[in-house]
Amino acid sequence: SYRGANHIGAAFVDDRWQARPDLTVNLGVRWEGEAITPDRITVPPRLGLAWDPRGDQTTVLRASYGVYYGQSLFQFYELPSVFGPEGVVLFDVRDNSALAGQYPVNPVLAAYPQVPTLSRSSFPYNPNPDVLDPDRRLPSINTVSVGGQAAIGDVVLKSDYVYARGRHLFRARDVNPYDVRTGLRPDPRFNRIRQFESTASSWYHALLASATRRFADRYQAQVSYTLARAENDA
Repeated sequence: SYRGANHIGAAFVDDRWQARPDLTVNLGVRWEGEAITPDRITVPPRLGLAWDPRGDQTTVLRASYGVYYGQSLFQFYELPSVFGPEGVVLFDVRDNSALAGQYPVNPVLAAYPQVPTLSRSSFPYNPNPDVLDPDRRLPSINTVSVGGQAAIGDVVLKSDYVYARGRHLFRARDVNPYDVRTGLRPDPRFNRIRQFESTASSWYHALLASATRRFADRYQAQVSYTLARAENDA
């Protein structure tokens, strides 16, 4: 067993500014700190605008922008802290790889079908290591939205476009891939080398539309429609 901790802190400050009677500006900034990641400090901004073009509060146009950071996976702490810099030892039950016979006997296979008590030093080599990318960063999402609403009698119509761009998203990738043409790997000392890194991206586009009809006695009816597309290479 082991014990580990990730210390996280955050603070947020915002201000609402009435730039003109028909224009409201919201400004904000968030401070975030985390212990187990290279990006220990982040300061993502927030911005929002609301404009009443007619000045009668029946029509409002809106726009906003913000950056949002995720947290590091605790697995990033476990790999170097618990298993050492070479990562986790993973052995197949049957050792039929090209490495068979080149290294001392796998202690699991030698005791099979019994399961021996093992420690990190029990393994003379690590054929399937999990490693960390030293250049990893915290994942972030940049979000932009533009839209508006208008009241026509008892009906309120709303429409918004939302765009979200994800950067430095987490993924695991084999950095020692098997070449089906040659039957070899770039580093023949290992089989799969799974690297945890923050190199993935995502894209999201959405059109949101709704119509709301208010009735007496606290009742209302609403119809909504969303057209969205999401992509990622994680």
